[in-house]
Amino acid sequence: MSLIRTFITSCVVLGGLGAAGYYILNSADSDSHEPALAGTLSPLPAQENEECLSDDCWVYRTHQLHCASAADARRHAQGDVENARCRQEPYICVVKDCATEREIRDSAEFTEAVDQIGDRTWRNWEGRMSSNRGARVRVTLTEEGELRGTEILRSSGSNTFDSQALAAIERSAPYHEIRQMAPEMRVLLTRINLSFGGVAAASATAGDP
Repeated sequence: MSLIRTFITSCVVLGGLGAAGYYILNSADSDSHEPALAGTLSPLPAQENEECLSDDCWVYRTHQLHCASAADARRHAQGDVENARCRQEPYICVVKDCATEREIRDSAEFTEAVDQIGDRTWRNWEGRMSSNRGARVRVTLTEEGELRGTEILRSSGSNTFDSQALAAIERSAPYHEIRQMAPEMRVLLTRINLSFGGVAAASATAGDP
């Protein structure tokens, strides 16, 4: 098994631009196979520095310190964090095979799946012609793409607008695009943010965590 070498949510911004859809990716094995013997693997105990991303913990996030030089690494080790040119880089791992989260999110396969999710949700959104409001919704999915839950992170101020956004997500689910994704991508797609609104609203919400 190999990973593609190429923040926890993806963000899609949906907005009304006349007859055209508008969404922005803001930023989870290219052959999309499961890990060998995945069905026989027992749950993997999470280590102290690992964040479990799959139900069995065989896919997890960990961080690795990267420093500009050996001298910076020594400064960091000695506690001089402020003057050490070092940063923590998140990695997504499947068992022991790891790639940076940035590489995974920037890969063509990942961005294509996000585009498909955004495009279908936009088409199912009755309020897509409304450009004077904006709402942001967190969507939680199972690893099969089934809708697990929604949470309004930022209300538009209109119950009707917010309800239309939630209804678009429900009509668009299940998001089966993620079923065929490699496990390190699939776990990142189980939690995404969808921002609904016009250009002005999208600009106001796209950079939020």
